[in-house]
Amino acid sequence: MNILAFDTSTELLSVAANTHEVSHFGALEHAERIISLTEQALAGARIALSDVDAFVIGEGPGSFTGLRVGFATLQGIAVAMGKPCYGIPSLDATAQAGKGHEGFIAVVMDARREKVYLGIYESASGVVLRCEDYLCVTPDDAATALKALDKPLWLTGNGLAKYGKFFEQHLPKVLLASESFWYPHSLKLIEVFHNRRNALKPIPINQLLPLYLQDPHIGPLKTKVQR
Repeated sequence: MNILAFDTSTELLSVAANTHEVSHFGALEHAERIISLTEQALAGARIALSDVDAFVIGEGPGSFTGLRVGFATLQGIAVAMGKPCYGIPSLDATAQAGKGHEGFIAVVMDARREKVYLGIYESASGVVLRCEDYLCVTPDDAATALKALDKPLWLTGNGLAKYGKFFEQHLPKVLLASESFWYPHSLKLIEVFHNRRNALKPIPINQLLPLYLQDPHIGPLKTKVQR
C-alpha cells in the first residue's frame, strides 16, 4: 500500500511517501515548498502520484496558517485522485517517536498566547496509547497535570523551546527530549496509520477538518475541536 503523508502543523514541513521523508524548517515557507517536497518524496520512494493508494494528514493542533496550507494542498490533490484520505492528530505522531520509552509520554506544542497544546500518552513494549483528552492549557496547568503521573515521563514537543526550563523546574524527574524529537514527522504519521489501520475509516475530503483546540481568530473555517 503506497501512502503519501503531510504534516504542516509546526515550523517543520514534513512530507513522506512510504518510507521516504523530506522536510523543510521554516514556518513562513510551507505554501511555497509543499509541492516541491511532495515531488521529492514521491521520487525518493520511486512512485508516481497516480500510484498512491491513500493520503494521511497531520490534523494538528498547531499553526493555523500551516494547517490551512496542508489541508488545501491535500484537497487539491485528493479531489483529483479520488483516493481515500485519513487524518491523524499531529500530537500522536510526535508522541510516536517515544515508543522506546517505558512509561508516560507527554507532548507540549506551542499554542501561543502563553498556552500549550498537551497530549498525554502511555508507552509499553513499543505501543503508544493516548490516555487523556487533548488540551490547550497554560504551562502551569500542564505541569500540574503531569505531576500527577506515577511513572517515568518523557516530555517532547516544540513547546520545550520556550518552556523547557520551566518544566524542568516543576518536574524534576522528567526526561526532556532532544530537539530532533520535538516535531511531528510524516513518517511517524504513516507509522501510526499502519498501527491503527484496522480501526481507521477514510474521511471524505470535504469532511476532513483541522483539529483546533482554540479559536483561530483568522477568519471563517469549519474546524473540529476534539474527538
